[in-house]
Amino acid sequence: MSSTVNERLEGQAGEETAKTRAQTREFIVEYSSDTDVSNIATYNSSVVLALSGSTIIPDVGEPFPGDGRSYCTKRRAILYKDKYHWLVTCWHETVSIEEDPTTEDPVISFDSVQYTRVIEKAYQTGDARGAPTKAILNSADDPFDPPIQQPESRTLISVTQNVRNFREEWISEFENTINDRETRIAGFNVGVGQARMVRINAVPKTLVREELWDLDYWEVSFQVELDPDGYSPLKILDQGFNYIPEGDSAGTKTKFTVLDDAGEETFANEPQLLNGIGGKGSADDPKYVEYYTYWEADWRVLNLPRTV
Repeated sequence: MSSTVNERLEGQAGEETAKTRAQTREFIVEYSSDTDVSNIATYNSSVVLALSGSTIIPDVGEPFPGDGRSYCTKRRAILYKDKYHWLVTCWHETVSIEEDPTTEDPVISFDSVQYTRVIEKAYQTGDARGAPTKAILNSADDPFDPPIQQPESRTLISVTQNVRNFREEWISEFENTINDRETRIAGFNVGVGQARMVRINAVPKTLVREELWDLDYWEVSFQVELDPDGYSPLKILDQGFNYIPEGDSAGTKTKFTVLDDAGEETFANEPQLLNGIGGKGSADDPKYVEYYTYWEADWRVLNLPRTV
């Protein structure tokens, strides 16, 4: 059952009162001649309206072109000319700014979350904030084992805003992702991968109006955590119980051995440093392996506020 849809410009109309402004649009839906119009189960006004959502015909709640305050409030489909043509009429009506919850400013608050983080470098004279350069080593110039840890705070931004449209699948699509491009959120300049979407909560709401159509909208809350060092890639100290001998093209794994208290060679019972390519490492030049454990996503569709 194929069809074409065209807007009937002669059907455009508008009227205005002291409180509201209304417009109408008309569309012609034409089905191909091979359509089985005898089957009322697959060919009726409800089906025509349901199918129109994938065409140029607006859905209920969509704005009128060029008028962001006027929304489609009702649609009607009737037969037109013959059994293969339908006339779809859409009515649009304005919502005053004073009674539209989606025009309200978002509610923004700031908090912090606490973590414990492994630290390998300390500040020394001349260092910039966030870029310490002095390696944290014991008096024999070896890294501490276990490594030194200290508490760390990260900024948490909470945003609650009213929006006209929200897709429920956005929760699973965006929660626990990081931003895939530079952006600005609530006054913070955020580099790629420096923000993580902690939580999304959406509540459908309806503004009931006595003399006008009810206004449906969503109250959506976001929690976004910021890390100036970035969430990706995850850097892990390269260490283990096996290494690949230098020059071994087959990649044969060999267990690390160490000397015990009696000076006897024995297998290591603690992980040993690796050099980043599977060989034996050195405490003077520790290596790290990197893994991308967070999915990068395009958050632009969420329309997070750029300023406070």
